[in-house]
Amino acid sequence: MAIEELIALLIEQGEKSVWFYLTEDCNSSKLFQLLDQFGGELAWRWANDGPERWRTQMSSLPSYSSRPANAKEFDLEHDRFMIQSTDALNGSAPLPRPGW
Repeated sequence: MAIEELIALLIEQGEKSVWFYLTEDCNSSKLFQLLDQFGGELAWRWANDGPERWRTQMSSLPSYSSRPANAKEFDLEHDRFMIQSTDALNGSAPLPRPGW
């Protein structure tokens, strides 16, 4: 599922914010998770899959007892472009805009 579809689905389900989190599985494969306010997994994708391959079925990662401190919060209504940009850049910060 593409990130745009996922955002629409999460809004429909009543989510207001998500937390974008980069982690690794037991084989050191990198993956991204979208977490709720309590650290519950809402969706995930492998880092190598790109933004078109989000999954809503649960990953095999253990649950978090609380949201990871370095997860980045996004408001689903106001930060859509930033979520899409962060996702497209595989979690990297966008390049600064030129001064001109």
